[in-house]
Amino acid sequence: MKLAPIFSAIALSLATTSISANTTPTTGAPTNTQTASQSKQQLAPLTDLQKQNLELLGRVWGFLKYHHPAVATGKYDWDKELIERLPSYLALNSIDARNQFLVKWIDELGPVELCKTCKPTSENAVLKPDHRWIYQTELPTSLRSRIQFIYKNRHQGDQHYIVKSSAEHPKFTNENGYKALGNPDQNHPLLTLFRFWNMIEYFSPHKDVTDKEWSRVLGEYIPKVFESTVPLDYQTHIANLISDLDDGHAFMGGMVVFHRSKGVNFPRFKTEFLDERLIVTKFYDNDIDTPPVLALGDEIHAINDVAIHDIVSKQLSITSSSTKHGKMAWIADEILRSDDQQLKITYSRGGKSDNKIVPLYDMQTSGMFSQPKTQPVGYKIISDNIGYLDPSKIQGDDMPAIKAAFNETNSIVVDLRNYPRFIVHELGGWLIKEKTPVAKLTTFNIDNPGEIVNLTMDYIEPRNEHYDNPIAVLVNENSKSLPEYTALALRATPKATVFGRTTEGSDGNMSHILLPGPINTAFSGIGVFYPDGKPTQRIGIIPDIRVGRTIEGIKAGKDEVLDAAIKFLTDKHKEKIATAN
Repeated sequence: MKLAPIFSAIALSLATTSISANTTPTTGAPTNTQTASQSKQQLAPLTDLQKQNLELLGRVWGFLKYHHPAVATGKYDWDKELIERLPSYLALNSIDARNQFLVKWIDELGPVELCKTCKPTSENAVLKPDHRWIYQTELPTSLRSRIQFIYKNRHQGDQHYIVKSSAEHPKFTNENGYKALGNPDQNHPLLTLFRFWNMIEYFSPHKDVTDKEWSRVLGEYIPKVFESTVPLDYQTHIANLISDLDDGHAFMGGMVVFHRSKGVNFPRFKTEFLDERLIVTKFYDNDIDTPPVLALGDEIHAINDVAIHDIVSKQLSITSSSTKHGKMAWIADEILRSDDQQLKITYSRGGKSDNKIVPLYDMQTSGMFSQPKTQPVGYKIISDNIGYLDPSKIQGDDMPAIKAAFNETNSIVVDLRNYPRFIVHELGGWLIKEKTPVAKLTTFNIDNPGEIVNLTMDYIEPRNEHYDNPIAVLVNENSKSLPEYTALALRATPKATVFGRTTEGSDGNMSHILLPGPINTAFSGIGVFYPDGKPTQRIGIIPDIRVGRTIEGIKAGKDEVLDAAIKFLTDKHKEKIATAN
């Protein structure tokens, strides 16, 4: 299984381009430099009836998109159908008028032929389609019966808007990003919300583990996005919506106004949260001549007299991650970002508190993305004849040389506090003597949207050669996606021990989403579970031996996780020698 990369928090926050692959508009549909409709409605708060009607419309529109044969095959530009009907729909003043409107729309799509291959939802499905809304809303028999008939005779196989990728995760096609909307009208924000909510509703393997019940999210956001007249307010609501997915793969690309509001200047140092304490942990490599104001190990308590706790409380709801510790890592990267040239920082050092004015710089000057002057070595022999491997810095054909270099070592450290190359099977197969299960995977049933099924058990197969000594696997909260899967695989080998801090908790191939704006995001498109069925999403890989960071270690420039692993492996080797003697 090959997983798509996760990018840095800052790089994602500055992304302005949309996903270009597989986003060709439907023939006759507006291009990405047009809006789907030039019409605009006069802004007015929604009535309770309009809110109810729009929630039902979002559900019916999404249901028809992925079930009705005429829509699923691309006969209609489904965005245009929604946009053009919204003004009339919003003007409806009764439930009966609403129901008649929807029945008429469905009938205009044409007859649905009987499906001879449609099967009921499997009793063994991991997740089943949630059709409660069909029975819980005030639907007349005329409308409910049409929806039920379409479901029983739904489209089968790949669709115009969704196909199954070669890796078996959802791949959304023929979606239109339109132009940057500026001051959003009331139509496109609803299209954005309807598109995103239905993609997750029918194809996410993890919608059941979000903090908010996903079925309630649609109704919550309708008035928020509809009544937003200021671009920043609108994009902030979309950021909140994406954050509610509770998925570290759900980045926030293309949201220029939202990200620009955070500022373009940065400090010359990196901060991280240690047990919710914001600590200066690193100075960037830059050409700034003046000495730094703060020192490594300083704890920051407030920024411009606002307590760190209060800043974090506001940022959590618009920061996307699977876990709180993952969100805290993202927030730490941007918490000192500002359009100001300097910030007042309240900090403590050695038990004493003080205030300092800390200068900020543009991104390039700050050095936050500076590259090392010498190319780091991806593998080497370190103390006590231990092999050290950083899979993010090796080439695709390096594994034979790595095996040869490490074959006579006492043990190996595999550092996954990065984004590695895909080495699961080649490295894992070198560490086992028999076929070993790694993870149970799930996928979606394209013939029954909303049904998530067991895909397969992923295994690693033994190689001709075999390494029989202990290995240590290093992880932390920055280990996301492929690093997590790699750690999962290596832990399955018999002599592996995982060190560090719990990983971010977002595994499985990324399914990309293009939204009007254009805004782009993604979600974890394949479910990844331990072989015994225990989940990893929103939990992460929990180390066998937890190693936290300390102020003393930061000041001394120590890599405390690596040091702990080396000590453990060295002690293991001494025990082996003692036992042999």
